[in-house]
Amino acid sequence: MEKIQQIFQKELNEGITRISDVSRGVSQIVKIVETKKSTYILKIPKKDKEKLIKREVLAYEKLKNLIPVPKIIAKTNKKNILRVS
Repeated sequence: MEKIQQIFQKELNEGITRISDVSRGVSQIVKIVETKKSTYILKIPKKDKEKLIKREVLAYEKLKNLIPVPKIIAKTNKKNILRVS
């Protein structure tokens, strides 16, 4: 939780008011992160499941101008955070 708070403060300049774990599957950890400004869905792939997130980013890129989809703020390759607009 501390790491998530640090990332949100550094990358988005927002303090977290609440974090809820809504993980249901075996492929990824899913958390709802709430700040004063917005609500975010944080998806963290479990070991050897990184392809799932890559597929979601690909689907987002193809669908973002066709249907309403959540905006991806950042994705990671474990070394740095990249903003996606």
